[in-house]
Amino acid sequence: MDVLDLMDALQVHAAAAAVTAGGATFTDVAVGFPAARGRCVRIFYGGEREPERMGPDDLTLNSQLMAEAVIVRGYWPLSETAAKRQRIMEQEIATFVKSFRTRVLGDSQLGGEAVDLNLHAAVCEQIIVARTKYAVVDFECVSDYTEYSIAP
Repeated sequence: MDVLDLMDALQVHAAAAAVTAGGATFTDVAVGFPAARGRCVRIFYGGEREPERMGPDDLTLNSQLMAEAVIVRGYWPLSETAAKRQRIMEQEIATFVKSFRTRVLGDSQLGGEAVDLNLHAAVCEQIIVARTKYAVVDFECVSDYTEYSIAP
């Protein structure tokens, strides 16, 4: 499994979820490190994790198993304080979360790009990037597993 192939497969589902949540104008969905600029979704490498479904030991007789994490982060700028716009944004975030999870779980091997994909609970928070406040939602998508050979 190549991590870029995994991210590309997640991008397809994130793009469809963004349109479901925000309509035809919500199209800024890309693979790459986060660079918030308006309402967008960024997908980037989150590093290694312990394998989630392999028990307490990640070693075999001749290899070590590691999982890889990919972060899917949605950004919604909070430039408006109007209650009506805030309410719409909250619905967009919730709709994006539900649509993305439904799409990924329906394709949990991502067309063969993931051995076993675990989609963790979405986490929402507010951050400031370049003096702009954003509501963000993060998914951690953990793919079990990558096998690394150990010298005898």
